[in-house]
Amino acid sequence: MPSWESEIVRHRRVLSRRRARSVEARASLDSAFAFLRVAFEVYRWHSEASLTTTKAQVLEHLEHFERWRAEFEARFLPVRYRHKSDYLNPDEMHPLGLYVISSQFAWHQYKLPEAGPHLKHSMDLVRSLIPRRPLEERLEEGESTDLYGRLEDPRFHGVNHFYLGELAEQSGAEAEAIRHYLEFIECEPAFSPRNSHRLNRDFYQLSFFFPGTVEALKRVALLFLRSKDPQGRERARSCFEKALELPASHHSPFREYATLLREDGDKTRALHLEEEWRRTLASYPPEISRTWSRHYGVSEA
Repeated sequence: MPSWESEIVRHRRVLSRRRARSVEARASLDSAFAFLRVAFEVYRWHSEASLTTTKAQVLEHLEHFERWRAEFEARFLPVRYRHKSDYLNPDEMHPLGLYVISSQFAWHQYKLPEAGPHLKHSMDLVRSLIPRRPLEERLEEGESTDLYGRLEDPRFHGVNHFYLGELAEQSGAEAEAIRHYLEFIECEPAFSPRNSHRLNRDFYQLSFFFPGTVEALKRVALLFLRSKDPQGRERARSCFEKALELPASHHSPFREYATLLREDGDKTRALHLEEEWRRTLASYPPEISRTWSRHYGVSEA
């Protein structure tokens, strides 16, 4: 069976011959293909903490990809989807997987609002081709053994809801943000990676954290507290409780929930949560613990 990389090259030749006959059209097509290659920046970032494609270049590639998107879908997506790629091996990456990851990275790393429609569209395409199973369930069954692959798996398309929630929150559409965060939580009800353990600790401070269920629950709780919903405080309390049932990390809403409890007069539990927060930070490897303690203004004594 030919590799996906060779299939991409072959289809690019077909498109160039049939639809991109001018110099301008061929340049546009090459730029569109380059957008799919943004996916490989993910591995480069985690291994080298460096990027070779600038934000302006990614935006340009994305604009050209929009011009050719229908052609990509017509030629690539009917092929049965599969994912078996250690370290994003280009010979084993389906173009749809590249589309998912490139769309995620365009927002996650480059913060391009233009990635929004592609986050939604790539997620919808994957849903139509791949049966849904929570990622944590698949990991427990040993479906993936590659630590980096766990964090940048195109099957983890539910994370697109998290990023769409960020986009909505940034634009002030808080009700829409809540909806997307809740959909992410529904897709991945217990995906809460302890990032310092999942990533090589030497890259810990250099890597962008991959979002988990705890962070989504915390964000929903804070949005409920800011909302005019008469049940907002109770809903926020419920989200905080659910988040604290999952493995603790620096994302866990110990301090935020402690503030709510203190306002409601429960000072004893608030103090207990603040102590839990300090113990969680202290549980990281020493150099990481010091970094986070300084970041959050927690005494190292």
